[in-house]
Amino acid sequence: MERPDPPSSPYRLLGEVASAEPDETASQVLARALARQRDLDDTHPSLSQRLAALDVVPELPPPFAEPAAALLLGSALTTIVGRLDAEWHNTADESWAEEFGCRQELLAERQALEDRAGAEGLDYEGQHRLAQLVEVIDGPQQGATAFATVLERFPDAHFSRFRQGDALLDAGDEAGVASLLEAARSEPGLLTAALDRIVRYGYASGREQLIETFEPQLDAAIAVEQEARWRSSTIDESIALRALEAEKQDELIQLTASVAGVKWLLAGVRDLANGQQIVFVFATQRNFMGTEVLDALIDAMLPAGDLIGIQHCNKRRWLTKRLRQLTTGVIRA
Repeated sequence: MERPDPPSSPYRLLGEVASAEPDETASQVLARALARQRDLDDTHPSLSQRLAALDVVPELPPPFAEPAAALLLGSALTTIVGRLDAEWHNTADESWAEEFGCRQELLAERQALEDRAGAEGLDYEGQHRLAQLVEVIDGPQQGATAFATVLERFPDAHFSRFRQGDALLDAGDEAGVASLLEAARSEPGLLTAALDRIVRYGYASGREQLIETFEPQLDAAIAVEQEARWRSSTIDESIALRALEAEKQDELIQLTASVAGVKWLLAGVRDLANGQQIVFVFATQRNFMGTEVLDALIDAMLPAGDLIGIQHCNKRRWLTKRLRQLTTGVIRA
């Protein structure tokens, strides 16, 4: 999008193009349409799939010998086309200007990062952001090249490797599969997303082997995640708790100091398959609702990591007792 306002006469231009001989631009548009593969979000086959099903060879249509609109509408054609152009322009004006503004902001941000890279160099965050902007502005193939540049300097940047693989698949390059799997091996938290992307690419590109290989792995990874979420959201007396590190206790004390309605607050740690989780129990002061205090505590403590919190009650007395026995269990007395 190179101009701040939409074209003023798209319907008139459409009529002119339809009556003209196809040029190189038309050939490029057809080539892009034929190259587009079906995705899981699509409700219909791609253009190339439809033409193949009809056993039709794609080609550009010849120009109209005599447009039907001119025959049917006569002298009214000019007035109708003018009205349609005006209506379209009025409808598209605001959204077009907004999109143009967003693109200019992206271009300015990329230029600023490129200037910084030339003058003083970029840290990882700056280099990764520059690659993101290249992908958005110039397309997936250029984006994949930009992420490869990031990885030359930061070979352990697993998220950048994931984005490189995603961009490669967007560009139709199956080498992206290896990049996604390598990122997931280094950072297990990316596994489900990597498998999902590969399977979606398999369906979109008709790669049956990819689907057969990776869809069962995706189903298994999703099942593991669901099991982990269930375990992280439930507590019973079989739970294994350990004391917070002193630094983490101090962090929780600071984070919760301003939360109103807390009578006392205890916390410990349990180890789950996907990492540590802070377990806390609290009691409320008179005239405070337990749900409101719980929400406020979770909001305050989120920077400390994964959490599960419970209001003290007789049924959970065993948990309160075990947290009090931990050396760093008291957060607010």
